[in-house]
Amino acid sequence: VRAARSAGSPRYSNLGYAVLGEVAAAAAGRPYRQLMSELVLAPLGMGGTGFAMDRAPGASTEPAVPSAASAPAVGHVRLLSSMGVALRLCPGGRFLGQRVGRLRRTRPREIVFSPHGGLVGPARDLAPFLSLHLGARERGGAEPILSDSSLRELRRPRPRRTGSPRPAMGDAVAAREAMGLGWVVDRLSAQGHDVEVCRHGGRGPGFTTEMMVVPQWGLAAATLTNVDGDARALCRGLLARGPESLQ
Repeated sequence: VRAARSAGSPRYSNLGYAVLGEVAAAAAGRPYRQLMSELVLAPLGMGGTGFAMDRAPGASTEPAVPSAASAPAVGHVRLLSSMGVALRLCPGGRFLGQRVGRLRRTRPREIVFSPHGGLVGPARDLAPFLSLHLGARERGGAEPILSDSSLRELRRPRPRRTGSPRPAMGDAVAAREAMGLGWVVDRLSAQGHDVEVCRHGGRGPGFTTEMMVVPQWGLAAATLTNVDGDARALCRGLLARGPESLQ
């Protein structure tokens, strides 16, 4: 494959992840979801995580109020938020459910392009995934899924080329940050520390998420919210307490 033009500065792209997932599936000769289950989810013991919503065929798309701690979380959007306004403008009200005060519940949906999102699972399943990025071995003491050199390569910031345009408003990469492979490489200053932090988050109708890894501390954190809030600020605030108070 020949590049159409010389490579520019790295930029985050959901479409890029979708293409990369199709390339991986074609090379392996298996569907992307099956590939991820075999190579990542199963070895890490993430048995509660998958790409499909746990809903019986033909079941109502109107979200129910969870009756137990193990029930799937129901997403919510603020009526006057940018996400809430955008969803209200969608024809047929396909994304919105009942109103709850100043919030509206969101209806379950699946992401069409699995490589750039759509995993559904319990918060506890993120522990082994984040431990992997801190160099932990998979269950059973076998060889790690990623070698130390691979972990370093994922976290290595790709420099912005001279003369490249600065990220546009709303871009996942701010001007002071850099892109690794799948990670945004950032800095965290807290409690007298200034350390590198690698983060990746997501946002969809009714949900926001953020994961952060601080290799120097051997610590990681994740925040999952079922409202269109600021999961990144929550995650950063947790790590800002410093390693002494978190270990």
